[in-house]
Amino acid sequence: MSSLKSLRLLSSPLSRSGRPSLAHSRWVSSVSQNPVTGDIEPSKLKTITTDQPKELPSSSGLVFGRTFTDHMLTIPWKATTGWGPPTIQPYGPLSLPPSATVFHYAQEIFEGLKAYRDATGRVTMFRPDMNMKRMNTSAQRVALPTFNGAALIELLKSLIRKDKHWIPDVPGYSLYIRPTLIGTQPALGVQPPDEALLFVICSPVGPYYPTGFKPIALYGTTEFSRAAPGGIGAFKLGANYAPGVVAQREAAAKGYAQNLWLHGPDHHITEVGTMNTMVVFKQPNGVTELVTPPLDGMILPGVTRDSVLALARDHISGQSAPIDGLTEKLVVSERPVTMKEVKEASQDGRLVEFFGTGTAAVISTVDKIGYLGEDVHIPVGSQTVFGNPPKIPREAERYRSEHPQVPIPALNKHILSSLSLREGKATALRTLVEQYTERHGRVLDASLVYESRPSEGRKTRFESGFNLEEDDGVVMIAHALQHGAKHKVTVCSGFVLNVPDKSSGSRSKQKILVSCAHTLEEIRNSRLARDVLSNPFISSESQDQVKSGSFVITGPPSSPTFHPISAIASSLHRSDLLVLSTSSTTLSENNDVRIRSLPVSPYPAHPGTPIRAHFVVDTKPDDSEEGWTPWVGGTWRKWVKGMVVGYKDFAGRDAQPGTYDALSHLFFQPLPTPGSSGGPIVDEESGAVVGVMLGTRMDNRISGVRGWGVPSEAIFEMFSLPGLELKRKK
Repeated sequence: MSSLKSLRLLSSPLSRSGRPSLAHSRWVSSVSQNPVTGDIEPSKLKTITTDQPKELPSSSGLVFGRTFTDHMLTIPWKATTGWGPPTIQPYGPLSLPPSATVFHYAQEIFEGLKAYRDATGRVTMFRPDMNMKRMNTSAQRVALPTFNGAALIELLKSLIRKDKHWIPDVPGYSLYIRPTLIGTQPALGVQPPDEALLFVICSPVGPYYPTGFKPIALYGTTEFSRAAPGGIGAFKLGANYAPGVVAQREAAAKGYAQNLWLHGPDHHITEVGTMNTMVVFKQPNGVTELVTPPLDGMILPGVTRDSVLALARDHISGQSAPIDGLTEKLVVSERPVTMKEVKEASQDGRLVEFFGTGTAAVISTVDKIGYLGEDVHIPVGSQTVFGNPPKIPREAERYRSEHPQVPIPALNKHILSSLSLREGKATALRTLVEQYTERHGRVLDASLVYESRPSEGRKTRFESGFNLEEDDGVVMIAHALQHGAKHKVTVCSGFVLNVPDKSSGSRSKQKILVSCAHTLEEIRNSRLARDVLSNPFISSESQDQVKSGSFVITGPPSSPTFHPISAIASSLHRSDLLVLSTSSTTLSENNDVRIRSLPVSPYPAHPGTPIRAHFVVDTKPDDSEEGWTPWVGGTWRKWVKGMVVGYKDFAGRDAQPGTYDALSHLFFQPLPTPGSSGGPIVDEESGAVVGVMLGTRMDNRISGVRGWGVPSEAIFEMFSLPGLELKRKK
């Protein structure tokens, strides 16, 4: 059945500082089922095969977006009945009345994704779930109907199977898939349409630009603006692209392939005409910085953009096979960047590379930018870092832990052994990933206890040694996927939350934990996961060989205990947070160590506050470094002293606690180690958690690289306000 989504505002009481007790007023997504309307149902698919199949074109003669396959998919929608039966039919004209709302009020959205042939000839799509999520977000923005993304993916598979012979068997070529949703109600007047049509067409394509895969030249457009704060720049609407045609035409007349959109008096770089932008700088301290503008509401959240950032961060973390030719001294920054900074870096010899990312254009290296009457020249070829890396052997393309010839670390052996022993007991990764996506922003029907000034007995303990009766509340989280000899394991930290049992008011037997989300994203986006979890063409026999699950790891270093994670209760994608739950017994079995919960403060710590952060390393530190103690699976840990440095809001601007600023992320020192992500940042004086570690980030050359996390108040966004359940009962 279709879900009609509405928003309700739960306002929180003001604290003594005059600001809400949480970062900002909380918007909660509530989902109601409409018994009249229906969602997309792949089981009702009807297929009409063309009786006039077209001749397949030569790959060498393909011009992007000019050739289309034999069939298309159509799905009608009406407000009274919901989504109608899907139909695969011969490619051909659509019949629409001239009064259809799409013609008058631009009620139209679209997506772009690709299907490829790999080296074995197998067909696969690239991260279609990301496109479905973005398409639904765009639909909501212009009051078009939303849909079940997983159901549409199933229909895309059917369409691809029908026309898979159209997919070019040439490196760099693919089948471009264009889902489109339009308002079709025959009516004048600006309002949500009562009728709509979702259709999908496919086109075999090669390079997006006429120059092929060669570097392109951009023209820095200062005369026009692509988007503005609060507008529609972050959504994939046709209305975003038509106004850019004039700017693109003027750039072409000046001899440039595309225009580079610049915003504001400082000429901030936003997007290329059809791509997200990436800039690589060599900083004075020898660090190479990969920079892309932040998702501030004016930038489209590109799938290729997200993939490049994920690969770069995997390279930095060391949990995946290093990318040959890519420096180890690399930082990834999502921060504002101006043409002035790019021009100065070019003049100083610190500009390493500039490239664009997009589904259509893939990765396009830029060799020059026309800006204010002169060209800013950019290195290309062997000097670049990302656009033209040395050819990587096929074996090195896989993560180390996925390659059967790479030695498996001791911790991974423990995890994989536990995966086999608990087969059928651990919730499958596919299910957890679905919950992670579907439960984004979900508010649990339970409260997290406010503990800004915990009692002496509740304060976080900074002794790192193992206690046979009670651990200190910090645990290791592992996500594992295995298919035959290949496997993928990701680990991070997490900690137990103080969530009372609603029925008794006492400590709940079911443990609720918080951790970071990017380690789940890492395994979800790994090559192995794409091969065995997301591949629409994998056989059922091969699928049966897949083992997967997630675990909470506790206990003494020599014999860790693995507790299956039963569910992802909620997630906050923008904050990189997950709330996990175990079964009612897994963390409270007889003879098991009792895991205490940590006190969490709903209030941010002010800059300069002394902190302790739970750091983890996978090798024994030097003997001169005191305080490190053995932890689970051969790792070592320490409560490291540090300090809160500052905060940013969701637009990347400096933010201050004690005001109405929305605190998106916090910065702290010192720099955390890779396994520390998801671990707590604790106010040293109060003993309460004030943040969750996520990694490192560099916003500018002056501040340099800093520890990066999220304020603990974000955790409370996934829980009901204290006393709210009681008020409901009354």
